[in-house]
Formats: sequence, C-alpha cells, structure tokens
Amino acid sequence: RLTDNSNTATYESKAEAVQDERDFVKLWLDQIERSGTDEKDWRDDAEKAEGVYQSKDGSRNREFNIFHANIETIVPALYNSTPIPDVRRRFADKDPVGKVVSDIIERSLSFAVDTYDFDGMMHATIKDSEITDRGQARVRYTPFFAGEGEQETLSYAEVTCEHVPWRDFRRGPGRFWGEVPWEAFRHYLSKDEIRKLIDGTDIKIEDIPLNYSSDGSMQKDKDPKADVFMRAMVWEIWDKDTKKVLFICQDYH
Repeated sequence: RLTDNSNTATYESKAEAVQDERDFVKLWLDQIERSGTDEKDWRDDAEKAEGVYQSKDGSRNREFNIFHANIETIVPALYNSTPIPDVRRRFADKDPVGKVVSDIIERSLSFAVDTYDFDGMMHATIKDSEITDRGQARVRYTPFFAGEGEQETLSYAEVTCEHVPWRDFRRGPGRFWGEVPWEAFRHYLSKDEIRKLIDGTDIKIEDIPLNYSSDGSMQKDKDPKADVFMRAMVWEIWDKDTKKVLFICQDYH
C-alpha cells in the first residue's frame, strides 16, 4: 500500500510496491531522494570543501590556497605507485597445479592493471576521500560473447575499476555496511548509450528526455558548446534483497 502525506511516501512492504509499476518506480525514487536528504549536511559541507579546493566563490583572491596545497601533497603520499600483484598459494605444499594457477592469476591482474588508467582512478578516488571524506570506486565485470542464439558462448571478459564521483552515489540506511540494503549510481548517458541499455525492451528511445550535460547540469543552464551530446539521467540500483540491478530514468514517463 502507498500513502502520500506532505509529499512523503511510505510503503508497508517492497512486495506490495512491486505489484504496481508506477508505485515501484516511485518507491526507488523516494528512497534515492531520502538518501540524499539524510546526507544533506555532509553534502553541503563537501560542496564547500570542493569549492575551497578549486578556489571558487572569490577565493582566487587569496594569496595562497593552503587547502589545495595540502591535498596535492597528501594524495601522492597516500598513493605513489601502481600496486604489484602478488598471488601465492595458501599452503606451501607441493602442488604444481596450484602454483601454475597462482601464476596465471597474478599475471592476469598485472595485465588488467596495465590495460587502463588504474593510477588515474586511484588518484581521483583518494582525492575525493581527502576533500569530501568519501572516496568511492567500483569493480566492473564486462563479458563479451561470440556467436548467436544457442551457439552464443563467452569469448572473453574484462575486469576494470572505475571512479565513482561522490555526488553520484547513494545508499540505503544501515548502521554498518552489512545492513545497507541497496546502493545506487547516477549516470548521464548519451542517446547511443541509452539505446544499448534498452535493447530488447519495449521502451522507445524517443520517450526518454535528453535534457542533461555530462557534468549533471541541465542543458538550459549550460553553454551548449561545452558538451556536444545531450544526455539522460539514469540511476543504476543494486538491490541486495532481490539480487537485481535496476535502471530507472526519473524523467521517463
């Protein structure tokens, strides 16, 4: 059941919300909004801290930005070189197969780190942590398939780490991480990216408003020359309870 008092939605259970598609979407949008509201004080402070770091709001007139200098000193001290993978067998017994497997895993990790900008991801994450007190990164597994239909097989897979901007992360309530029921990541996707996402569904690409820029600002508030492609805001939600990944565009009707 859904009740609405002063624009605050209250649901008795997720199972009941699932019965109606509109209520189900509203359930998730309400949870995401409430997560941002619960962290409002911290988010306001984080915005101010980042503004000071970037010398915004007239702080350029200061003779020396000590906060910026401190961050630029601390980040390289916390992360100064690419980590070297070291995979070993748990027990040092004679196990040639285990030794070969350990070597394969170690070399795979070393190759994976070298194939993309792992250092850049770590620097961005640590910088967020030092400026705003939240550095967020995630690991993405991307499979690639060959063939079609029943003959389709896994060709190869990639595992990469990516930086999550602190503004674009939300989580459900919990006293500790094990209790957190869900987490969400905000994306600003181009039309081509949206088309890939909705492939195989009955959603029409024309029904999804593209009214944002890549930095999250509304198109009407931004110089159109700053971003060539218009984008849609989409939330990627990982729900622990149902073990499903959901994608919701709040502007889609």
